Amino acid sequence: MNTLQTINVVKYYQLKIERGYHVRVSQVSMPLRSKPLRKIVSVQMIVRDKYTEPIVIARLLPNVQEQTDVFLEFEGPALVNFLVDCEDENDRFVHVVLNVQTKEEEGEDVEEEEEGEEEDDDDDFELE
Repeated sequence: MNTLQTINVVKYYQLKIERGYHVRVSQVSMPLRSKPLRKIVSVQMIVRDKYTEPIVIARLLPNVQEQTDVFLEFEGPALVNFLVDCEDENDRFVHVVLNVQTKEEEGEDVEEEEEGEEEDDDDDFELE
């Protein structure tokens, strides 16, 4: 039987840029238990906002200890759900959910600079 628990996302943060948020999840860890979960099987990230249906943005596969960058594109504050499937000491799947409520913070917008990133492709067409 699946149980519902809270997980901790270490070094989770979001940057408001243009149309959405840039979310970095560098580590997912379970809270202290008498018997720790054996391994994390998968992680899904789901975003809900007031304009769109809930959608799966990213599926992070077993080694979620590695740093993972995901760009989320949605309007305004939203609820981000991390759905984590784990195995416990008896190889039973444990379903874990983490909810993160995003909020807009004034004065901390980050804009991406795109100048200078264009490649000069003209040389490719000068072969005669």
